[in-house]
Amino acid sequence: MRRGHARTLDVAHWPKKDPVSLDEDSHWELLHQCLTDTDLPLDLRGAGAILLLLGQHLTRIAALTTHAVTTLGENTFLTLDLTPSPCPDPWPDC
Repeated sequence: MRRGHARTLDVAHWPKKDPVSLDEDSHWELLHQCLTDTDLPLDLRGAGAILLLLGQHLTRIAALTTHAVTTLGENTFLTLDLTPSPCPDPWPDC
Protein backbone atom coordinates (compact mmCIF):
# COMPACT_ATOMS: atom_id res chain seq x y z
CA MET A 1 0.00 0.00 0.00
CA ARG A 2 2.83 2.41 0.80
CA ARG A 3 4.21 1.94 -2.71
CA GLY A 4 0.85 2.44 -4.40
CA HIS A 5 0.33 -1.18 -5.42
CA ALA A 6 -2.70 -1.82 -3.22
CA ARG A 7 -5.65 0.04 -1.80
CA THR A 8 -6.37 0.62 1.86
CA LEU A 9 -7.97 -2.39 3.42
CA ASP A 10 -10.26 -2.08 6.41
CA VAL A 11 -10.78 -5.30 8.36
CA ALA A 12 -13.77 -5.34 10.68
CA HIS A 13 -13.11 -6.44 14.24
CA TRP A 14 -15.44 -9.16 15.50
CA PRO A 15 -15.67 -8.88 19.25
CA LYS A 16 -15.39 -12.08 21.26
CA LYS A 17 -18.60 -13.44 22.66
CA ASP A 18 -18.91 -13.66 26.39
CA PRO A 19 -17.89 -17.11 27.60
CA VAL A 20 -20.72 -19.39 28.60
CA SER A 21 -20.32 -21.19 31.88
CA LEU A 22 -22.26 -23.76 33.84
CA ASP A 23 -23.90 -23.08 37.14
CA GLU A 24 -22.51 -25.13 40.01
CA ASP A 25 -25.41 -27.60 40.13
CA SER A 26 -25.14 -28.36 36.39
CA HIS A 27 -21.38 -28.79 36.74
CA TRP A 28 -21.77 -31.42 39.49
CA GLU A 29 -24.64 -33.13 37.67
CA LEU A 30 -22.53 -33.53 34.52
CA LEU A 31 -19.56 -34.77 36.54
CA HIS A 32 -21.74 -37.33 38.29
CA GLN A 33 -23.00 -38.48 34.90
CA CYS A 34 -19.41 -38.86 33.64
CA LEU A 35 -18.50 -40.93 36.68
CA THR A 36 -21.55 -43.18 36.80
CA ASP A 37 -23.41 -43.42 33.45
CA THR A 38 -22.18 -46.67 31.92
CA ASP A 39 -24.35 -46.06 28.83
CA LEU A 40 -21.89 -43.34 27.74
CA PRO A 41 -18.69 -44.42 25.96
CA LEU A 42 -15.74 -44.68 28.37
CA ASP A 43 -13.58 -42.23 26.39
CA LEU A 44 -16.33 -39.61 26.56
CA ARG A 45 -16.79 -40.18 30.29
CA GLY A 46 -13.04 -39.87 30.89
CA ALA A 47 -12.65 -36.73 28.81
CA GLY A 48 -15.68 -35.15 30.47
CA ALA A 49 -14.36 -35.93 33.94
CA ILE A 50 -10.92 -34.46 33.13
CA LEU A 51 -12.58 -31.35 31.70
CA LEU A 52 -14.95 -30.87 34.63
CA LEU A 53 -12.51 -31.81 37.41
CA LEU A 54 -9.25 -30.36 36.13
CA GLY A 55 -10.38 -27.71 33.64
CA GLN A 56 -8.14 -29.00 30.87
CA HIS A 57 -8.69 -27.72 27.33
CA LEU A 58 -10.28 -30.23 25.00
CA THR A 59 -7.28 -30.09 22.65
CA ARG A 60 -5.01 -31.27 25.50
CA ILE A 61 -7.47 -33.99 26.47
CA ALA A 62 -7.73 -35.18 22.86
CA ALA A 63 -3.93 -35.42 22.66
CA LEU A 64 -3.70 -37.74 25.67
CA THR A 65 -2.58 -41.29 25.03
CA THR A 66 -2.84 -44.39 27.16
CA HIS A 67 0.71 -43.64 28.35
CA ALA A 68 -0.68 -40.68 30.30
CA VAL A 69 -2.25 -43.13 32.76
CA THR A 70 0.18 -45.15 34.85
CA THR A 71 -0.08 -47.35 37.89
CA LEU A 72 2.38 -47.91 40.69
CA GLY A 73 1.25 -50.54 43.12
CA GLU A 74 -2.39 -49.76 43.86
CA ASN A 75 -2.06 -46.07 42.92
CA THR A 76 -3.12 -44.66 39.54
CA PHE A 77 -1.57 -41.50 38.09
CA LEU A 78 -2.54 -39.16 35.26
CA THR A 79 0.24 -37.22 33.56
CA LEU A 80 -1.04 -34.05 31.89
CA ASP A 81 2.30 -32.26 31.56
CA LEU A 82 5.46 -33.71 33.03
CA THR A 83 4.42 -34.52 36.58
CA PRO A 84 2.15 -37.50 37.27
CA SER A 85 -0.81 -36.55 39.47
CA PRO A 86 -2.47 -39.17 41.66
CA CYS A 87 -6.02 -40.12 40.74
CA PRO A 88 -8.49 -40.42 43.59
CA ASP A 89 -9.85 -43.80 44.55
CA PRO A 90 -13.34 -44.52 43.19
CA TRP A 91 -16.22 -43.50 45.40
CA PRO A 92 -18.10 -46.45 46.91
CA ASP A 93 -21.40 -45.51 45.21
CA CYS A 94 -19.94 -45.01 41.70
